[in-house]
Amino acid sequence: MSFDLLFSAPLGGVLPVGFEPVGALADTPPVADGGVPQRMADLGELLSYTYDLTARRAGELSIPVAGSVQGGADRRVIVYEWTRYKAHTDSSGVELRYGFVVRFCLTINKVDATAKLSLPFLSAQAQMGQIEAAWMMQVRGLTGPKINAVVLPPQELSVETFVLAKQSLEKVISAIDDASTKFVPGILLARVDPATPATLYWLGAVRAYAFYCVTKNRSRTEAIVRLGASDPGVADTISEAYQYLGLSDPTTTPPETAKTQARSILRNIKADT
Repeated sequence: MSFDLLFSAPLGGVLPVGFEPVGALADTPPVADGGVPQRMADLGELLSYTYDLTARRAGELSIPVAGSVQGGADRRVIVYEWTRYKAHTDSSGVELRYGFVVRFCLTINKVDATAKLSLPFLSAQAQMGQIEAAWMMQVRGLTGPKINAVVLPPQELSVETFVLAKQSLEKVISAIDDASTKFVPGILLARVDPATPATLYWLGAVRAYAFYCVTKNRSRTEAIVRLGASDPGVADTISEAYQYLGLSDPTTTPPETAKTQARSILRNIKADT
């Protein structure tokens, strides 16, 4: 993993469709299909997420809100997350993810939440007093002397503490595979609910967008890239819409028959980005 790339990445990611991070206060729901993972070897590959929450929402989910950053409802918490997990699906179709997670949580104000700003740039702004920002780390599902030694307390963001944050994160990720680090079973990390009303409405909008892209003569690949959503469920939804129109090749330009069928479905609705 390139930490230089990480700390140059744009801020302001959004939660994947149906994904809700779970903080330290969550109860562990019962699992019927074999139990929660008991060993590190039971977990999947190391994955990373970046997402953006209001400070109020972060507090509700027990995601750390760092420092004494002012701004009330305008504060944002931007989370970089590294996780390995094993997923179980409960009887209602909600996916439950158990494993471990390392979170770097940046609380910030006085900045447009949609702005593509890098952490080095924000550090410089904080140093000059143009913004208020603070960061902290959360590690769940892991314990051990090397982990404990490198997880720092909350820090105000500045050029100097940005360096500390980068160093601490590098050491935490390295400590995951150290022999002294122990996995703590039974930690619920996230819920993924495919049937929440917000999810269904969003995927409905994605389908309308997909059909509109067909009318605009765009291939499936172009439609996915143009939307720019990182959630795999979005790409799958676009693919299903194209396949419904008989467009199985992702690079095929839609023929007139497919465009006519898409126009008939949309009934003059336009959905573009």
